[in-house]
Amino acid sequence: MAKQKKDQEDQDNINEENLDDINEVDDSFGLPDVDYQPLESESSEDPTDSEDTYAYTADAGGSYGEESQAGASDEPEYIPGSYTPPGNDSNRTGMVIGIVIVLLLAAGAIWYFGFHRPAQIAEQERIEKQRREAAAKRKREAELQAERERIAREQAELEAAEQAADEIVELETGMIEAISSRTGRYYVVVASAIDGDLAMDYAKELSESGQNVKIIEPYGRVKFYRVTINDQDTWNDAQDTANELKGQYGDGVWVIKY
Repeated sequence: MAKQKKDQEDQDNINEENLDDINEVDDSFGLPDVDYQPLESESSEDPTDSEDTYAYTADAGGSYGEESQAGASDEPEYIPGSYTPPGNDSNRTGMVIGIVIVLLLAAGAIWYFGFHRPAQIAEQERIEKQRREAAAKRKREAELQAERERIAREQAELEAAEQAADEIVELETGMIEAISSRTGRYYVVVASAIDGDLAMDYAKELSESGQNVKIIEPYGRVKFYRVTINDQDTWNDAQDTANELKGQYGDGVWVIKY
């Protein structure tokens, strides 16, 4: 009996312990026991040496704080007051590139409109001026050429008219010719003069009467100008003509070969 009573007491103790365990499990909701550690004030922490916002150790092993720290190593660390919006560097780079492009376009516009285009306009004006000057020069040359041709034509007409008038005078008054070199012909001399002007004056008188007069200029030792009114190929023909003219010009008519 005593043994059965003792066994019953032991069984009751076991049931009570199990009941306590069951109640304890109900209070913890089946979670393992943890050693809770309160977080320190954020103001007392060094921003560069911050820890996770929670840290506790499970009885079954392992630390939730260690797992959190291991998992957070791949993410950027947050530092209060140093937040930079995502993409800020790319926006700044794009802005710089845009400013550079605008400056280059402005510089190109200044160069083109301030230097290149005025130089082009000046060159075009210079070429146009040269073209106008060349055209004006060609026009002046053409006008001068036309004027020279007109003057030459008028001069030719005047010379032709003078020549025709001279021929008429020669037919009416006769021709005077000066001979300064030998010809091998025989001349009928009607007068001699030591002065050329006297010989020319007498030749003019003869030409006015219709005679063709030739004046033989001095040659060699001969210092006289001979006035002749006829010439022949032979001595005889010239002498016959001289004999015929003696009645008109006197016995001083004679023949020379020159």
